[in-house]
Amino acid sequence: MTSIIRVQNIQYTDGDSAITIANGGGVTAASTLTSTGAFTSPGIDDNGDAVSLTIDSSENVTINSGNLVIGTSGKGIDFSASSTDGTSVTSEILSDFEIGTWTPSLVNGYAYNGLQAHYTKIGNIVYIYASFYRNGFSTNSNTYTISGLPFTPDTNNKTNSNGLGHWSCYNGSTDRRHGMIDASNDSSLRLIQDGTKANATYDDVAASNGRGITIKWFYYVA
Repeated sequence: MTSIIRVQNIQYTDGDSAITIANGGGVTAASTLTSTGAFTSPGIDDNGDAVSLTIDSSENVTINSGNLVIGTSGKGIDFSASSTDGTSVTSEILSDFEIGTWTPSLVNGYAYNGLQAHYTKIGNIVYIYASFYRNGFSTNSNTYTISGLPFTPDTNNKTNSNGLGHWSCYNGSTDRRHGMIDASNDSSLRLIQDGTKANATYDDVAASNGRGITIKWFYYVA
């Protein structure tokens, strides 16, 4: 024999509604609902009744669909529970991750074409890549200077903002030029040719029209 108990409303002793059960099965509590024993649920549902987040028996959390959205700027994933090997840890919160494109600007330089440029930002470290071709026959003895970085370097701490970078330019099978990137003065990049200590000019890097240059550099932001 099967018994069916139908309950639509559970009341306090004064007659006010404590728990209401709707026709569709939804439960509404008038105040905090507290369980004195184990509470078991397959997951947390979204408005479409799909299980969007699941916590398994090992307390691992799985997001079944959608993204984990950090709703407050400067907040992120806190790794402070892990052991640290650094002598002085200033932060263990990963608060930023970003991938995008950027447009280099050649200060007093030549026009270019065939641009491919992208960046990845993880925390306070930015990695940039750019590849393009010289588009012009006129000579140019100005210092090769690139501005328009996707993020401003930490110029208050120039030791950090310098980062590490390399450039290369193919000027023919017997003329392959390359060197390091200098960013010690401001938020612009200057190129130094291998074997020298001076900033390279535009003609030092790409000797003629149609020569391509590739830049790879990482740096720190505030």
